[in-house]
This record gives sequence, C-alpha cells and structure tokens, in this order.
Amino acid sequence: MKNLKTSSTSKTPDPGHDAQAAVSSMQPGTVSSIKQEQDTSPTEHEAYLERLGTVKGRLKCLLELTRSEQARAASPP
Repeated sequence: MKNLKTSSTSKTPDPGHDAQAAVSSMQPGTVSSIKQEQDTSPTEHEAYLERLGTVKGRLKCLLELTRSEQARAASPP
C-alpha cells in the first residue's frame, strides 16, 4: 500500500522522474500492474475505502472486546 502522507516541509517531486525511476528499477511484468492501478476508476477507490473502513471498524470492535475481557479477567472476583 502506498504511503500518502507527506511532510509539510517536503518538496513535491517531479512525478515524471519518479515514474521513470520506478519503471527502470522494476522487473518485467510489473509495469502492467502499475498501469492497471492507475486506470482504477474513482468508484473502485471509493469501494476500497469503504471496505477499509469496515475492516477498521471490525478491528476497533475486536480490540475493545479484548481489552474489556482482559480487564474483567484481571479484576478480583
């Protein structure tokens, strides 16, 4: 997954340079997968973000459940 966070002081790199450097350092066959990723429609991105939100919600719920069970087990009877 790509890291989309950027530093407020970082300079925005030339996208053409990054793409060229990335393509030149890749093995054959990976260029087509990058092309497919770039061709992904906005609705596919929205669906991905929705699924990601669902997974994050489930994870949060499981973490809360685990913490409550641990607290219950640690408290005296």
